[in-house]
Amino acid sequence: MIIGVSLAQALVGILLLLRNGWGAFAAISSPWMLLAGTLGVIIMFSVSVSIGSLGTLSVFILVMLGQMITSSVIDHFGLFGLARIPMTPQKLGSILVIVLGIWGLMRS
Repeated sequence: MIIGVSLAQALVGILLLLRNGWGAFAAISSPWMLLAGTLGVIIMFSVSVSIGSLGTLSVFILVMLGQMITSSVIDHFGLFGLARIPMTPQKLGSILVIVLGIWGLMRS
């Protein structure tokens, strides 16, 4: 059901594109918004497909782990014009504990 909402949004975007050309997307203030929308659809599809084989809890934890790793990389390198916040042993340790927990959960 969730992917249906994303597909409906994609359909509206495609219809706007076909009707008005690329001018319909002139309101987009940043190309990152288009990338974020595309990645959102891909993530929703991936989550919908993988829940059947991995289970809801595993997929939820993997999504959270991906967000933590991504935010740590963005902070460490100061991407998107943000202040650099270096990786600390505590952050790395917490990510490793979560990875070990996921590994244990998947093996049980």
